[in-house]
This record gives sequence, structure tokens and C-alpha cells, in this order.
Amino acid sequence: MELAYECRDEPVRMQGRVDLGDEGKNLLVHTSRRRVCVPLMDTYFAEPIVALVEAYVSARNADGTDAGLEIELCGVLVAGRMQLRVRVPDMADELPQATSLHAHTGHEVSVESRKLVVPSGPDDAVPLKEAIVNATLGYPIDSFQQSSLAVIQQCDQDLVAMAPTGSGKTVVALMAILQAFARGKVAIYTSPIKALSNQKYGEFKEWFGRRRDIDAGVSLITGDVQVRAPQGTKHELIICTSEILRDKVLEATSSGNSASVAGAMKAAKAAADTGDAEAARAFEAQATRMSGDPDMARLGVMIADEVHYINDVERGAVWEETLIHLPTHVQMVALSATLRNPESFAAWIGSARGRPCEIVRRLDRHVPLHVGGLDARSGEFCEFFSTHACSGRSQGVFDAIAYDGCLSAKAIAAGLTKSAEREAEAQAARSERSGEREAQKAAGSGRGGGKGIAGPEKGGNKSTQHTPLEPKVNFHHECIKVARALHAADKLPGIVFCMSRRRCVEGARACSSLNLFSGPCDGDSVEASSEVRLDLVRRQQAMHRKHLQRYMPELGELDSYREIMGLLDRGIAYHHSGMLPILREYVELCFSAYLVKLVFATETLAVGVNMPARTVVFTQLDKPDNEKGGHRWLHVEEFWQMAGRAGRRGLDTVGHVVYAPTLSAAGLRNRAPPQELRRMCVGAVAPATSRLVVD
Repeated sequence: MELAYECRDEPVRMQGRVDLGDEGKNLLVHTSRRRVCVPLMDTYFAEPIVALVEAYVSARNADGTDAGLEIELCGVLVAGRMQLRVRVPDMADELPQATSLHAHTGHEVSVESRKLVVPSGPDDAVPLKEAIVNATLGYPIDSFQQSSLAVIQQCDQDLVAMAPTGSGKTVVALMAILQAFARGKVAIYTSPIKALSNQKYGEFKEWFGRRRDIDAGVSLITGDVQVRAPQGTKHELIICTSEILRDKVLEATSSGNSASVAGAMKAAKAAADTGDAEAARAFEAQATRMSGDPDMARLGVMIADEVHYINDVERGAVWEETLIHLPTHVQMVALSATLRNPESFAAWIGSARGRPCEIVRRLDRHVPLHVGGLDARSGEFCEFFSTHACSGRSQGVFDAIAYDGCLSAKAIAAGLTKSAEREAEAQAARSERSGEREAQKAAGSGRGGGKGIAGPEKGGNKSTQHTPLEPKVNFHHECIKVARALHAADKLPGIVFCMSRRRCVEGARACSSLNLFSGPCDGDSVEASSEVRLDLVRRQQAMHRKHLQRYMPELGELDSYREIMGLLDRGIAYHHSGMLPILREYVELCFSAYLVKLVFATETLAVGVNMPARTVVFTQLDKPDNEKGGHRWLHVEEFWQMAGRAGRRGLDTVGHVVYAPTLSAAGLRNRAPPQELRRMCVGAVAPATSRLVVD
């Protein structure tokens, strides 16, 4: 902290040895005093810095010489504490600067180039400039985001932005929010589930809190909580679930026929666009009367995340009602990773809303995905499918032969038999050691050696009377086996998707004997270094102080709290909608901060929640069918919604998707045949279908 204070007013430029630590999440900088650990998790230039350091380390190892790497150390105030951050001078010259990261960067940035232009009138169309977006983010936007910005700048056009998970759709949402602020409007961000709304609230609140040049507040409205932005805030972002927004929109249009209201609004806006100040005030008054809701009175943009939920049987109608009744003067930005035939969807939006709708699409993934399973005997990853061509495997081709060799009934049975034999041998060894201890105890107490010997012999006779073991699935042992295999292959952090809440809890409890931060807790692994462990403990304590300390000691009296904290100490957690909301959100925060290695979760974790992992594990590929009863196989979009969580942009070169049928709640009875997994990998997603029911 002393060095961080010295670097607060002016960055300290140095040239010396630099190494990567903790899988690229930290830099180990060798200063003249000592080696310091500098985190990269909240550094805007993390990806190019990691690439530069990797190249430097490779050259150093190849040449055997070390000329050092030139960097700048900066002091940053984070959560009330002064901390170190690092940047590379040449890289800072090439990329736009995130000036709020520290007060003095060594480069002067014009205040006007990063200041949002807020109009005096409510309807002045001020297009958001790309330079402002780049300066705000701290890095240049890509071509997908540039095309999206071109549509967002046109306030009379709607946007459907489609891109795979982890391809920058959140930046598109941020640009729409900033554009609304630049026009003096309110922005609403809506999602289909509370977990996603809660996470986006935390993200945007923290982000706007760091920006000194944007006076913006964030409000959260869900079925559980309502938190409003401080009064007097110039700009407001409202984050809510889709049902909350639907109720607001319907209430706003209930005062009159929607067509007549739309006509009146259109005429009032046309008059205001002529530049007449009186007409502008009349338009504002008309909007207020129309809405009756202060949140809707100055609404400029509505961002619909995970809009493919319009296909959901139970909740799809909510999206339709919202899109149909949303006032036509409000811009709509729809985000989705899995939506078939977006052209027809955009045409329907344009017809329903009476305004043009543009499509911006990105098809390629930043991180290739490899789909496969774990060999039942060796635990090694066996690949069936890949989204990119690599290692002699063609892109987008499903290998049914590899599937049968790894996950056929015969292969799984052989693996289970081998596991059962090893477990029987271990159990016999434990029984023998226990018998020896009992005999020694009896001999030491002087109660006679004969009786002491008879006990073990009796136990041994029972063990020899067992019938040959049949290959049965032991969920507890299979969870440990999968966790150890992923840990040994460096495929963590990971998400294990279970289709029931009970299985999530049972899976996490089964792995509680492991310590995924330092290795299995069976005495045969090397503990992590004391420095890394100390840093981990500090981060865990800081996270607890920031998010849970305010609820103590009452929260500490709950069994669920004690269980979660005990699992988190070992890098394990579970996540489902039945948890206490505080603890569920805390698990999400810990996972995002790299404080969780393996989480057992239900399908809701895949719906947009920013919890990217290196590996995703499917315990089963079927789910309950709410329409026809029974079970059905996952739809293509449902499979990729969960599989897309694998592969972290900027951290992983590849992502892995593992199918582990031995963890299924139904055992091996619902093991997916190869043709079903092939359909999920290469099949087309379902088109958008209306779910409205007319009485």
C-alpha cells in the first residue's frame, strides 16, 4: 500500500522483470524493493497486457537474457483502499484512455472528448460519437459494436443485435444507455430473470460509480426488491424484470386506446421536432399524461436482454405484450445469442411498432468450444464436436464413433466397474486398519487378546460374504471424480448444470472434501504457496465485508450461510432460485471475482448472467416438459445457452463442454443417444413463435 500511495499523484515508470500469476489474472512485478502482485481483473487493457507479457516471457526464456519490460505503476483508490494498477506506456498511446482509472495518466485527454453532451431540450437528437464510447470504455469497439452504434444513433430506428455469448452485447446495451442520456432521456434495461437483473444492477452501479464525468444513478425494480437512484441524479438507468416492465407499459397505455395515444404522441413529436420550444413542452406534457408513471414519462430507450425468451411457453407472452404496447417514440434495442430467422422477427417488430427495425449480427465466437465427455476409465477429455477446425478435426462435424467409444453403455459400465473395484479395495483397506486399531486398543486395555482378534475376523467374514459388485452409479463418487478430473486437467473454473435444486446442493456437498484452490484434501497434493493463499484470504474477506457484513450477526445464525461459506473456502458453491437471495447473489459475485472454482447450478444461471467459465458440464440433456408432461430433450437454443458459458474472452484460448451422464438425477436411464447430442450441436434453433392466447 505504501508503494501505491507513492504512485497516486504521478505514475512511476520502471523497467524490470514481470511475470504472469494466477492464470493471467495478476502480474508479478519485481521492483527494487520487493516483488508486488498487481491484479488485472479490473484493468481495461488486461487482454493486450497479458499478450505482451506472454511474448516478453517467451523471448526471455528463449534468449536466456532479461532486459526487462517497461511499465508504469499507478495508485488507484478502490473501495476506500489505495491499490496498485499497471499499464504499458506504448499501449496507452495507441488506445483511448480510461481517464477515471487514475487521476494522472501522463497523457492529457481533452475533457470535451469524453464528456457526454446533454441537450437542454428533451427531444434534441444528439448522436453518440464513437470517440466518446471508446474513451468511456477505455478500448476501441469492434465492428459488430460499431454497426450497432450506427443504428442506435438513429433514434427513430429499433435494433436487434445478435452475437454469441461473450461477444460484447453488454457494450451494445451500454451504448444505448449513453445515447439515451445524451438525449436527456431515461433508459430501461429489462431481463427475463431476477438473477440477471440483480447482476446487471451491480455491474452498472459499480461502473457509473467509477465514472466521475457521468452523473447517473441506477434503480432496480424486481419482485423481491425496489432500490431507487438518489434524488437529484441527472440521468437514470432503471433495471427491472420483464413482468415489471410489462405492467408499467400496460398501465401507461390504459388511459386510452393505444392507437389514438400513439397518434397523439406522433403528432406532438412532429410539432416538437420543428424546434418550437412551446411544442416541445407540450410534447413532454403529453408524454407525462400518457404514462401516468414518472418512470415512463421520459423514457428514451428500452433494452430487452435475452429477447429469445419470447419463445418461452409460460413467459413469452410477457415479451410480446411489452413490445406491442411500448410507445412508438421509445427506441427498442433487443439482444440475443440464440434467435432463429431474426429477419422475420425484426419484420414483426417493425410491423407491430410502426417503425423500422435493423439487424446487426455476429456469427463467430471469440473462444472456440470443444464438446465431449470424460473417459469413464482414465478421466481424460474425449472430444465429439468443435465449433472451430483444429487438431485435424473439421469444424461443425459431430463424431458419433468417439461418442460411442466414450459414453456408450458398455464403456460407462466398464468405468463404473473399475471405480467400484477401487472403492471396494479402499473400503477393505479401511476396514482392516480399523480392525487393527480396535485390536490394539483392546490389547492395551488388558481385556484379553482373544476377543480383540475375534472382532476383525468377524468383520472380515462379512466382507467376504458379499456378492460380486454390480456396476451402479454412485452420485457422490462421480461428483468427486469429475471435479478431480477437471482440476487435474486445468479446466476450472467450471459450471455443472443440474436440472434440480436438490442435485445442486448434493453435488456441492459431495465435493466438500476437496479443496479446489490447493488440490484434493487427501494429503497427496502440494499446497498452494503461502503468498497466493494469503492473497486469496484477503480477497475473500474483502468480498465478505463489502457485501455480507452489514447483515451480520443475524445472517451468521443461518445454517445455509455457514454451509455456503464453508464450501466457498474450498472453491465450491451451489446456485439455484430457491436460495436466500443475498446468498445467491453473493455466489454470483464470488464467481465473477474468481473466488469459486466449481459451482453446481440450475439452468437459470445460463440466462445471461455474466458468470463465464472455462468448462461447462451437463449432467443430463433432458428436462421436464411443462406442455405435454414427462421429459423432453433440450432444444438447440437451450443447449447453446448453457454451453455458451464456457470459454472466457481474453482468458481462455478454448472452452470445454462436458457431458457427464453419470451425474444425472435419473442415473443412466436418460443417457442421451448420439443423434440427440448431434442435433443439439449442429441443429437449427426454433423460430420465434407467438405465445399470446386470445380469450
